[in-house]
Amino acid sequence: MNFIKKRWRRRSAEDFINRVDAVISFLGVFPQLGKTIQRQKQIRALIISKQTTIINRVKSDLIIILNLFDRQDPDKWTVNENINMSYEKVR
Repeated sequence: MNFIKKRWRRRSAEDFINRVDAVISFLGVFPQLGKTIQRQKQIRALIISKQTTIINRVKSDLIIILNLFDRQDPDKWTVNENINMSYEKVR
């Protein structure tokens, strides 16, 4: 998120970060939201704005954020399974 803060105006960056945080919190309550894009690995895509899609996986009590895509063709998505951004699910 530091990249966004450096590139965008302060208010725009804060709004976007708040939106992403809200979607991640929502995923904590409803982890099966989004379109399954890799069934075997339980990887899902969820559109969070017209331009942005979040790719995630639910594993035990964790939601693992694999990627955020901005205005990219879904056929070109690559899933980075090595990113260490995880959130405990809300119970």
